[in-house]
Amino acid sequence: MSSKLCLISDWPRLGHASRYNCEALAVLCGVSMRQLERFYHIEFKTTPKRWMQNLRMQRALALLKLGYSTNAVSDELFFKSASHFCRNFKAHFGCPPQFRAPSPTCRLSSAMSQLGQSGSLKVDIETLRVVSEEPKNKNL
Repeated sequence: MSSKLCLISDWPRLGHASRYNCEALAVLCGVSMRQLERFYHIEFKTTPKRWMQNLRMQRALALLKLGYSTNAVSDELFFKSASHFCRNFKAHFGCPPQFRAPSPTCRLSSAMSQLGQSGSLKVDIETLRVVSEEPKNKNL
């Protein structure tokens, strides 16, 4: 397929710029909605809408793992409301976004690992166990 769509390489950036709206994406690309659908069918083996939904949910998951609140994620990804985001997230992943957000123990282990980088102690984030400590004074 030879078209100006083949020249586009940063589809995720365009998806965000179009506010995850397929019609707006087609306008940004300077093509009709039908041309965009044909291109996505050939190149991505899916529809533009499904591709955008998947991109949006993957970004939502990444933001939640960084500690963003559901309100912040819904604003960042242009959902109508936090409840709209939560419904879409649950439909996509099978659980509410709160289940994918870092738990307080993960935040604690992250803080402890940062403390370990300063030389006091090191924590294995996978097991939440202390891996090593600074050498203790053996004269005591």
